[in-house]
Amino acid sequence: MKLELTCLSQAEIETIHENALKILSDIGMLFPAGEALSVFENAGADIDNKTVRIKESLVNQALKTTQKRNEVTLFGMDPEKDICFDSHDPGLSCMTMATSVIDPHSGEKRSATDKDLARLVSMADR
Repeated sequence: MKLELTCLSQAEIETIHENALKILSDIGMLFPAGEALSVFENAGADIDNKTVRIKESLVNQALKTTQKRNEVTLFGMDPEKDICFDSHDPGLSCMTMATSVIDPHSGEKRSATDKDLARLVSMADR
């Protein structure tokens, strides 16, 4: 028997998608990196003072041309450990190698510490 976990209904997924498209096109996202701005501009996004707004048509084009799940492989040092998503269930991992974290108390981004690593490993273990 294969375990299936469903958290959201199809209607909820569609609502999230529709709202994400609205946020991308109306509000946009701030991208301070010049290289990212160039990529977005070349793709046809609207850019105003480093804020990128992406029309639904551009999102749909990206979704059509991006790699599909069965085309993605995570390569291991040993080819027998490669993970091909057409034949493996999803896996979970935590970012124990993060160089920056969002402080859980202040909400501010800061450099990661050994204590942060210990917390992340402890959470993953649970």
